[in-house]
Amino acid sequence: MKIRSVLAAAACLLGILSSHALAIPVLPGSDYDVRLCCAGGDGIYNVVFDGTAQSYLRGDVNVSIDESQTSLGGGLYQIIIDIFGDGDLFPAGEGGAFAEVGPFNPLELVPDFRLDSAILRMFSGEGELLLDAETVSFVANPNPWDGYYVEQGLGIGLANGDGLDIQHVQLEFTVSNVPVPATLALFGLGLAGLGWSRRKKA
Repeated sequence: MKIRSVLAAAACLLGILSSHALAIPVLPGSDYDVRLCCAGGDGIYNVVFDGTAQSYLRGDVNVSIDESQTSLGGGLYQIIIDIFGDGDLFPAGEGGAFAEVGPFNPLELVPDFRLDSAILRMFSGEGELLLDAETVSFVANPNPWDGYYVEQGLGIGLANGDGLDIQHVQLEFTVSNVPVPATLALFGLGLAGLGWSRRKKA
C-alpha cells in the first residue's frame, strides 16, 4: 500500500512538472535574432522574447519588433513576431525584401515542439497585404523544430520587394507538443504502478 502511494505521489508530481514545462513553447526572457536582408543591405537584430516592443534603427527607418505566444487549445500554440517600420523597411535598390528568425540565435523552445505551419506576411504602409505565404518548407528541422527559420545566408520574402513601402512584416508559427522523454517516463511509471497494483491484488 505504501509503495502504491509513493508511486501515485511521484506520478502526480511528474504530471505537475510536465504540464508546467509544456505550458508555453518559447522561454520568456530568452533572446533570438530577427534578420531583415536583401542584396543591397542586411540587418540582424537581437531581441528579447518578453512581449515588449524593442526599438532598432535600419538606415533612416525606426524599427520596432514585438512578439507573442498564445495557446490555441489541444496542445497547439501560436507564436507571432511583428516587425514595424516608420518607413520602407526595404528601400528601392536593395534588391528584395526578405525576413527570417536567426541566423545565429534561434527561438529558444522548451521542450521540443513540432512546427505545424509557418506563414510570412508583408504589408505596405497603407496596410495593403503584399505577401501571405505558407513557408513551412523553408523552416529548418520542423519536427522537432529547432527554432530557426532557414539556413544562414538565406531569407524568405519578395525577390522584387524593395521599394514597395513595406512597413510591417509578420512571422506566424503554429507549433504543437512533441512527446519528450519525461512524458514517456511518466507514462511508463503509470503503467508500472498499475501492473504492480494488479499483481498485488491477484
